[in-house]
Amino acid sequence: MKYLYIDKLAKSLTITGFKKKNLTWTKEDNIFCYVFNIQPSKYKNNNNQEDFTINIGIYSKIIQNLSWNKDTSSNISITDCCLNGRLIDFFNLSNNWFYINNESEIELIKLNLINILEQNIIPFFTNIKTYEDLYQIMLDYKDKAIQKELYQIYISCVESLLGKKDEAIKRLMNLQNTFWEDKALILVEKLKK
Repeated sequence: MKYLYIDKLAKSLTITGFKKKNLTWTKEDNIFCYVFNIQPSKYKNNNNQEDFTINIGIYSKIIQNLSWNKDTSSNISITDCCLNGRLIDFFNLSNNWFYINNESEIELIKLNLINILEQNIIPFFTNIKTYEDLYQIMLDYKDKAIQKELYQIYISCVESLLGKKDEAIKRLMNLQNTFWEDKALILVEKLKK
């Protein structure tokens, strides 16, 4: 779907050190790739207003390979991130959605996004440099995760990388959802080797 205002906003938004592809910006830094994504609303209103939210995430090639035996690092999406969510999930912001009613609002929203990036998102990314850093944030975030079972799989991968294999296996064995339980058992076998 084409978005007149959102596309113009995305085209004008440059983030130092980040590469842009469509509505997603990524920055590789040692073991992680930091992801910033504009997600347009699925719903169109009767007027010309375009709504969007911001997602952020942390991608790890090692965790992606450990959990799914694949590497998506050449085309990272927000859903590939082992830690991802909306701005409001991580920061004390009053609103999760942005609204563009006409072209004249694009510059103001862009300035607002740059402020959020500089004040919140980039410092947040800067504080996640090791798997231990990621692990602590993942533990704090686990109750907010949308796909809790998938999130537990990702946490167990980080635990494994930190040498906490027994904790990782126990976490995986506690999954109760039949869809994720099968995937967890495959990972348990891999971790036992």
